[in-house]
Parts: sequence; C-alpha cells; structure tokens
Amino acid sequence: MSSTSENLVQNDMASDFTGICLAELWLRDYVGHCFNYASKIQLGACARKLQFKVLAQRDCLPEVQRMLPVELIFRPAPVGRPTGMGRVLRGIQGFVRLSQDLSAIDMHPLNAEWVLFVESASSFQLLAWMWWLRHFRPAGAPAFVVRLLNSYFDEGGRRWKTNATSMRLALRVLETASRKRRVHVAVESEILAEEFRRLTRLPVAVLPMPFTHASSPGGATPLPPDGLLNILSPGRPMLVKGIGTLAQAIKRLTDREQMAGLSFTLQDYHALYREPEVADHLAMLRNLGSSAVRIIPQALDEQGYYRMLSEAHVVVLPYDRERYHADSSGPFVEALGLGKPVIVTEGTWMSAQLQKFGAGLTFRDQDPDDLARAICAARLEYPRLAEQAAARREEWVAYHNPESFVYELLKVAGS
Repeated sequence: MSSTSENLVQNDMASDFTGICLAELWLRDYVGHCFNYASKIQLGACARKLQFKVLAQRDCLPEVQRMLPVELIFRPAPVGRPTGMGRVLRGIQGFVRLSQDLSAIDMHPLNAEWVLFVESASSFQLLAWMWWLRHFRPAGAPAFVVRLLNSYFDEGGRRWKTNATSMRLALRVLETASRKRRVHVAVESEILAEEFRRLTRLPVAVLPMPFTHASSPGGATPLPPDGLLNILSPGRPMLVKGIGTLAQAIKRLTDREQMAGLSFTLQDYHALYREPEVADHLAMLRNLGSSAVRIIPQALDEQGYYRMLSEAHVVVLPYDRERYHADSSGPFVEALGLGKPVIVTEGTWMSAQLQKFGAGLTFRDQDPDDLARAICAARLEYPRLAEQAAARREEWVAYHNPESFVYELLKVAGS
C-alpha cells in the first residue's frame, strides 16, 4: 500500500475529471453503511474540488438530503431472499424496475468529464446500467465504474455458485460495452479481484475504502475504573455476520462464570428484511439478565455510530467464512482505522489483513467455544494488542481514507 501523498505525485490521470456521480440504490436513511460511504466520498471529492452528487432512493429522508446533494431516483427493492426460479424472476423484475428508474436521471450534467460510480450491482442490474449507458454518445459518456461486492465462488466446495453464470454473462455485456465506452470493474479485496479475473477479461481494480481519515483520533482506549473490557459487535445483526455464533459464545462465558472483566455492546435494529433466527439469538441474550451485555435497540446516525466505535476496546466480527472468505468489511476497516484490536474469523479477508495491519485474534468459523476462547485471550492480552493496533494504524489509514479512495477511483476511471 502506498500513501495518498505518494500517489498524488505520480502521473495524475485523474485531473481530466470534474465530477463524481455516486449511485447508491439503498441510500434512504442512516441505517447501514450507505450514508457513511456517501458522506466519506463527498469529503474526498470536496478535497479535490470535484463536483459531487448522489443518486438515492425516492423516499430518502429530508435530513439526509440536507447533508448530501441527492437526486431521488430509485424505488426500494422487494424484500426477502427467493431461491431457484424465484431468484431469476426477481432479477428480471429488478432489471425492468431499474431500467425505468434510470430514465429519470438528469443526464445533462453527466458528460465525459464525470465518473459514474455504482456502489454495487447484481448481474441483472448491470444489464440495466449498460442499457441506460447506450443513451450517451460514446465520446460524451461518463466513465462507468462498478464496485462488485460479493464472491460468486463456493470456497468450501471449490466450485462456482449457481448465480455465477448470470454474473459471467453480465460481465460479457460489460466487455462489449467497453469497446466503445469507458467501463470498469472494481472490488475492495485482492482475493475477490482474483475470483472476478476468472469471470471476465476486463481488468479488475482493487480500491481502498473511504471510511477512515488520517486526522481522526486513534489509539488504545483506556480501561475504565472498573476494568471492564468493552467488546463491540457493530452494525445490523445478521446470520452471515455471526450473531448466532457470538450469542452462543456469550452464553457459554456466562454459564462457565467467565464474564469477569468483560462487557459486550451489540446493536439490534430492524431493516427491511430480517431473518427470524436473529430475534431468537438476541432474545436469548436478553434473557441472560446480565448487566455485562448491552444491546442498543436502534440505528445510530454517523456521529453516534463513530462514538460507539471509539468507546470500544475490542471489535468482534464473527462473520461466516463461506460468505466472507473473499469479501471485505467496512466495520473492520473502521476498527483498524481507529486503532482497535479485532477478533475475526480465520480464513477470511479480514484475517489475511491482520497478518500485516492492525492487531487481533482469530477463531474457527462458526465455533462459539473457540470464539469464547479468543475473547478470554483478548482480555488477557489487551495491553499488547492495543499497543500493536495503535502502532500499525498509520499505514492503514494512509491507504483507506476518502482522499485516497477518490484518487484511486479516478485513476481507474481514466485508465
């Protein structure tokens, strides 16, 4: 990783662009990462004196519109997770819906000096974007960069998932479009990049994440007078993010009377779709009746979210390896950017990053007993872990910050 200052002295292909248009199909309120992601990119764009606007959901809240230059475009997507032919039907419906929504975009400001950055897209949504891009003359079209978020490879079974076929076909359409227009693919994980390079002939760039800033406070959080180590699980609780594994680990620690010196902070807020099992896991934690387990029952705005992160001593991210062996994690980047030790699942992108950056411990995938072991080890080793996390923080935030993100995005767009 090279620092932003080192990047900026290189041949600056990014100077040809005057604006960034960010497409955030899920941006409506403060829930999730969408607002934080957009606001950080806005910081990077402003630092470079670029125009900036965000395409968001039609019912985006007024307070968000006051903080971001929002254009109301997208209808909310249906909730639920269909399988089989239901997934194909949902994809076709999504293509039609997005194609209709894109017709409402004010195209006049968008020209060859702009970058259209799509934060994420499914295969059918990519087809809709390529259909919309055809309305521009090739020489006058904005540079199109799409960030692909999720792995299509079953790492455990060593085979491609069934939905990899539709993504491969969508990428073929992007390859065709790239013959006349600037169309680019980006990811946030080198592991993910290697997978997509097997699905497409397009170059796959790896972007930094904009969630941290070199000037933000970082370093070890002192233990309070009672000596309790505050272990935080940030964000919306989900099965793939290991809420079940964490809940069972906390119960085991309680049953074994190993909670001394530990406290836990979790979030619990509703979204459009929520697995029923999540409520069961959180109810079990509440039924423990332990004062050492604090559950925050609402989503937090940006300021409140970062305050919660800054007050934590250790951040636990027990994500399932099947989903996150290649996928990146915003909360992981934020935690290392604040100099926090972390506990993550072994065999993931996060555990690979810990070999060089930050500090923390790993545990076996979906193993509550091993997670409980790692939590106890973090309690014993906290001074060493905190010192190491603080020492490694500077190099991490030199790459993962808004200015670095915008520079690398524009470099990809101009390539």
